[in-house]
Amino acid sequence: MTYVVITMDGQFKLSIIILSWNTCDLTRQCLRSVFDTWGGVNNALSQNHEVLKQVQHPNGYLRHDNNNDLEVIVSDNASTDNSVAMIQQEFPQVKLICNQENLGFAKGNNVALKQAQGKYVLFLNSDTIIQDNALREMVRVAEKDERIGGMGPRLLNEDGSDQWQFHRKFPTLGQIFWVYTTILGRITPRISWLRKKYLGEQDRIKSSKTKLQLSGACLMMPTRLAKKLNGFDENFYFWLEDVDLCWRIKKTGHILYYNADAKIIHLGGASSAQWSNFKRVYNFRLSMLKYFKKYRSKQAKFVRLIFQIDALVMIPLSLLVKPSRVKVYWKFLKEFYY
Repeated sequence: MTYVVITMDGQFKLSIIILSWNTCDLTRQCLRSVFDTWGGVNNALSQNHEVLKQVQHPNGYLRHDNNNDLEVIVSDNASTDNSVAMIQQEFPQVKLICNQENLGFAKGNNVALKQAQGKYVLFLNSDTIIQDNALREMVRVAEKDERIGGMGPRLLNEDGSDQWQFHRKFPTLGQIFWVYTTILGRITPRISWLRKKYLGEQDRIKSSKTKLQLSGACLMMPTRLAKKLNGFDENFYFWLEDVDLCWRIKKTGHILYYNADAKIIHLGGASSAQWSNFKRVYNFRLSMLKYFKKYRSKQAKFVRLIFQIDALVMIPLSLLVKPSRVKVYWKFLKEFYY
């Protein structure tokens, strides 16, 4: 691995870890929002995040004087776009870790976690845009309550609406059946009682509270706890890493806290969008099966069975509606289940 390290003076209050994989423009946008909002700048982004894309920094994007208690680490998973060069040129204050291959979400974040020196560590997706004082607000609340082992913000879509789907419970067999099968997964969000039982509800979003589960798109922890738990479980290549970590945080006796006053735009799916549909479905269902094997081993065989039946149902339906999908479901059965 190659390290580009710029030493920053002072005791770090917060270490932010951003995982990057071929998301150059999004990573730039994310980093700008981090430094602007932490530094106390009244960012135009809070009114219209599109403004940020038009800002030019020909001499690099230098940190503000009151950013010296912030450490930012970017772990790049062997990007083939201009991500590495952009970070080196525009954000010289960032600690950059260049991985020689795509390590996946869990391992890519864990590599950076070993370098983190702040009191708190924040795992942040590159497709996020920090709003106003969200970061300072999260740290402020965490410092008031040592019981908090994990904290997440209010995640917003580009239009400012809430991403209610991230207000989830831990996976159950009922959730697998109603949410994560192809046909029922499209029906459940449209039926209020099913949505309330298995997904999230918008009326749960507007007030801060303890939570069962937080999203890995933006997850803050005490650094000591994160390192004690060894970060994310690297057996999960992509998806369910955050669910697993939240479960382990709760097992330590800490609470998970949802901070509705900290707002962050989450564009969503920037890295996984570069995969084929088959690879996205495959990795998600593989991770779900691993989760059940780890925590609910007796139910794992039923998870496998539900996904098998789903694929078998979709093969003939695809022949009638979209024949090109038949290969995807058949490949899924052949490579994953047999």
